[in-house]
Amino acid sequence: MGLFNNDLNKTAIAMGKVIKLLDDVQEKLSWDNDLYENKEALYLIAYVCRVGILERIEKNNWFLTGPISIPSGIFKFKKVTIAQGLMLTVIRLREIVQNDVFLESNVAEILERERFFHEYVSMFTDEQMKQINNSI
Repeated sequence: MGLFNNDLNKTAIAMGKVIKLLDDVQEKLSWDNDLYENKEALYLIAYVCRVGILERIEKNNWFLTGPISIPSGIFKFKKVTIAQGLMLTVIRLREIVQNDVFLESNVAEILERERFFHEYVSMFTDEQMKQINNSI
């Protein structure tokens, strides 16, 4: 994990985006408490977690105890371990959807790159997927 590791930087940015998206969704949930109405946002967050975070960690065989600096605002960073970053993103997402069996299953399949992951990706055009992937 070099000082200027591009994958590490991209992972940190993806974690920062996921944290912000989860904050936004949780704020909506506190008002209407309906997970299902927010399913598209939750699926997108799961996709960003899979492609922008988990796949990079797996590809690079990073130790979960390794450091990562997650952007938390303009010129602000939260310095944590990769494991703590996963708690703030992937685990937090799983906790949010745990009370809806249908969403929990679909989010898990996206995170684990199983059946629903492929169904979800097929809902987008190639151009849309390119835009999503370029943003993470």
